[in-house]
Amino acid sequence: MNRACARPACADLATATFVYDYEARTTWLDGLAGERHPMAYDLCAVHADGLRVPRGWRLVDRRGDARRGDGRLGDGRYADARHGDDRRGDGPRAGALAS
Repeated sequence: MNRACARPACADLATATFVYDYEARTTWLDGLAGERHPMAYDLCAVHADGLRVPRGWRLVDRRGDARRGDGRLGDGRYADARHGDDRRGDGPRAGALAS
């Protein structure tokens, strides 16, 4: 599961994954997803800690969340990325994006 940071010219190993939703104007930052996905971006610790979103957007940092970072909720269910949330209103998990 060693992946490099998505930021240009950064060769550090990724420790976090973020996804976003234009309509909701929200970005979710999670622990590193179990698998790479084309709609998610991996970041090293420095770039994850420095992540900023556009004015009017919301950044939800879930890296300390007790739920898993692989798209599954703590009870084993997968978040429903088609609806942009996990049916509790806190957004898609990086590992749960629809293919």
